[in-house]
Amino acid sequence: MMTKKIIIFVSLILISVFMYNETIFIVYSGNTEENSIFVKYFKNRTKMDFALFNTNNRSSNISNIIGKITVEKPFAILLAGDYPINEIAPFVDDVPLILSMSDNIPKKIMEKDNVCGILSDYGIDTLACYIKKTFPDYKHFGIVFHIDYSLEYAKNMKTICDSQSLNIELGNISSKEDIKMTVKMLKATGCKMIFFPNDDFFMDKNNFSKLLNEAKKVDIPLISINRKYIKKDILGSFVYNVYNAGYQAGNIALRLKNGELCKDIGFINSGGLHLIYNEKIRKKYKIKIDPKMLEKAEQL
Repeated sequence: MMTKKIIIFVSLILISVFMYNETIFIVYSGNTEENSIFVKYFKNRTKMDFALFNTNNRSSNISNIIGKITVEKPFAILLAGDYPINEIAPFVDDVPLILSMSDNIPKKIMEKDNVCGILSDYGIDTLACYIKKTFPDYKHFGIVFHIDYSLEYAKNMKTICDSQSLNIELGNISSKEDIKMTVKMLKATGCKMIFFPNDDFFMDKNNFSKLLNEAKKVDIPLISINRKYIKKDILGSFVYNVYNAGYQAGNIALRLKNGELCKDIGFINSGGLHLIYNEKIRKKYKIKIDPKMLEKAEQL
């Protein structure tokens, strides 16, 4: 009888380990429509066992999730969004991590051997093409950038935009105090919109607020590539296709299941951009958006 109990006990342990090894933890933050779509397409693609965790941007939830990861050792973990990535990825080294739904993955996290994922498709040539198609009546844009963060990005963007008959004025700044004069200069040269890149300088709340306020003073709208600014009174942001991102993240999970390693998979562009725009701001500045691009765009 004792031998039989031991066999049953060992069998249960083995079954448990097997189940966990076939389970993917999906960690996201907030019950948004975007998160729901992303998770749906990921799950449909992989058709594996899942455990869902919503951090709700709370540190107590993060501690509980990390504890479960430590004890249960899932097959892989899908981290969707800035908060889960920043709060969990640095502390997990022995489970494959699929990073997604973030425009700002820190370099230290991206360089970890157990990390791979989906990158926003923000290649300059792709972005320039989308800007031209979305705003065909506007050929004169400004780009405001910090010389320590985005100088090469701005120069490359100007080169590519010039090749696509888009006139880009460079507005370099070296500190918060330069923003006022730079915005005024871009307005004076005839720029119809100002684009600002996704770098650490503009991620600072005070620097962004200064840029927004100065742009409002001279009546010129802002566009970017970071979805976090959409509700901050800018005209809009070009963001990646969340449907395709979920599908691509599912492909990565399948590759991991087939024996590939995160360090060999690396990061994959999600493919395809679309515009999320603020209708109130669009009407205020009377901005025209190409009808075909408007059909694909998402109104705030």
